[in-house]
Amino acid sequence: MSELLVSRDDANGATAVNDTATLEYMKTTFTAHYNGNRQPLGLYTHPIHLSKTYPGVQVKQSTIDMINAFLDWAQQQQNGT
Repeated sequence: MSELLVSRDDANGATAVNDTATLEYMKTTFTAHYNGNRQPLGLYTHPIHLSKTYPGVQVKQSTIDMINAFLDWAQQQQNGT
């Protein structure tokens, strides 16, 4: 099982990984940490989880795009005091 965070839209009966739901979950979690006590928020992945060339690993481009979108979004957040 991958350690990469994935979400499904369980409320709407989804059973497959949903990159859009994962991105929204990550943004919500980041915002809660950032606006709360600023405790660290880890984003843990292994290169194999995002490799498109490793035998037997099937990574969707949308998952790579979702992670990059989150990182871009997080870097644009204002540094409040």
